[in-house]
Amino acid sequence: MCKIELSFVIILSGPTSVRNLMYESRFFSVILSWDIPDSLNGILLYYNVKYTVNETNRKLETVKFNTFSISNLYPNTSITNVSVFATNQEGDGEPVILEITSTLEKPSTS
Repeated sequence: MCKIELSFVIILSGPTSVRNLMYESRFFSVILSWDIPDSLNGILLYYNVKYTVNETNRKLETVKFNTFSISNLYPNTSITNVSVFATNQEGDGEPVILEITSTLEKPSTS
């Protein structure tokens, strides 16, 4: 009788990156949206959204859905260093970075 031993290595990891991160500028807000990761590698717990307002005010928000509104903004507010990443029970996925180059401007009254 031959005895065979098998061993397995299970690698647990965070989800893959979110896909198709995009934004829409509106007066007083920026709406971010994205598609869920291709592979969740477990149960998706939430998304993290990081961004900077006016180059100094760094924010980190945790959201349950694949859309987020940066609101209560004023004209000539700049939003930079935007990144979104998914988190599961094993950790964080790789962030996807979005550069928003325009500033919010007051709409013309013509």
